[in-house]
Amino acid sequence: MAKRRPREKKKVWCDFAKKKYYFPQLAKCMKCDKCLKGEGHPILASEKDVKMDPVHGALNCLPCRTCPNGYFNPGRKFRCKQCRDCAGLGKTLVTPCNSTSNAVCGDTIHKG
Repeated sequence: MAKRRPREKKKVWCDFAKKKYYFPQLAKCMKCDKCLKGEGHPILASEKDVKMDPVHGALNCLPCRTCPNGYFNPGRKFRCKQCRDCAGLGKTLVTPCNSTSNAVCGDTIHKG
């Protein structure tokens, strides 16, 4: 009778850049939750923002933070987007950008 070799555990590496972290109770990678309205991952996020394990990779997700001035996230996305520049588009500003919504532009500015 042949001896059975013990099963090798599959190596699992979770990449924070792919929005995944290692969940030890299930021994697998899990998807990170998307950020809430008005929040996003830091623009210059790096590995220092994530706890890393040499065998499994990321042990947590990048933290969500309030979108900086000039950026917004309308909801359930990972990144804040840059606000529309109405003046740069040659239009009037109707509603300014805030952390949860983009600027609303109006009519074209006519140069007299």
